[in-house]
Parts: sequence; C-alpha cells; structure tokens
Amino acid sequence: MKYFLFLDDERLPSAGATHHGFDAIFIARSVVVAKEIMMCHDKSNVEWFLSLDHDLGENQSTGKDFVNWLVSVDMNYPRYDFFNRMDIFVHSQNCVGVQNMLSYLASYRRERVKGNVISRNKFATLV
Repeated sequence: MKYFLFLDDERLPSAGATHHGFDAIFIARSVVVAKEIMMCHDKSNVEWFLSLDHDLGENQSTGKDFVNWLVSVDMNYPRYDFFNRMDIFVHSQNCVGVQNMLSYLASYRRERVKGNVISRNKFATLV
C-alpha cells in the first residue's frame, strides 16, 4: 500500500499526486493532524510519501517539528521502521527551513545506517 501525506497550512497537493497510484491521500494542516494520520493509518506494509511545508502558520508547530517527531518515533519505537518505508519531499518556500529539515533527516539517516544512533530516550541523539 502507498500513502501520500501532504503537510501544508495553505496549499493543496498538485493534481499529479492523484496519478501516482497512491492508495490514500491525506492532507494535514497542522503537525498534530499529521501525527494522528501517521499513527492511525500506519501499518508495516504501508509505504509513505511525505510532502512537507516548513512554515505552518504563526505560533504553530513547523515542518521541522514534525521531522523531529518522526526521528523520535523511529528511535523509540523501532517496530514502526518509518525510515525504510518513506520518501520525504520538502516543498517549503522558506529556504532556511528546508535546509534545516533536510540536513537533520540526512544526518539521522546516515547515522542510522551506520548503527550509531545511541539514544532510545525521549530525544534523538546522534553520535
């Protein structure tokens, strides 16, 4: 099964998203809703494609907060194994936010592959 999650407070996914053979398309306007979607609909046979915005409205959690949560879940609950079942695209207009999200994901994935992730606590800690 292939699921598409689009996290953005204003935009809608392009019409092309519906033509990629996704079994379900979810639109989340906040990090809270995106987390709920991931937890309620995730199964071990689901492949995720995530398209994330960074800025989600004034005084709201950001796409980076969602990425931090994904890493935390992956570290604390290895049975979810999110990172072997997902592709992530960042579509934000905030260049600094995009760089922060992508560099954090790249660092975590690199260390995860090496087996250097040392924390199973509340926060993601990389060697």
